[in-house]
Amino acid sequence: MTHTGHKPFKCSEYNKCFSRKGTLKQHKMTGCKPFKCSECDSFRQAANLQQHKMTHTGHKPFNCSECGKCFRQKRQLELHNMTHTKDKTFSVR
Repeated sequence: MTHTGHKPFKCSEYNKCFSRKGTLKQHKMTGCKPFKCSECDSFRQAANLQQHKMTHTGHKPFNCSECGKCFRQKRQLELHNMTHTKDKTFSVR
């Protein structure tokens, strides 16, 4: 099939075809990023694109009730909140 140009394995996300099933599988794992940012990059999942778009808008919906600092992701706020607790989980050596 390599020399005939026949490419029966098609990516369902892109209009891209491959001559080998293994190449399509590799593409899906590493190169298939159908969700495109209009400003800079592409992503494999829609949720990742939505989260990324906030970097362009500056939108930070998660606010610290202790100091008012804002974050794009809930997990970032959760990690930040540890800086306000008196019981430090990790010690510096």
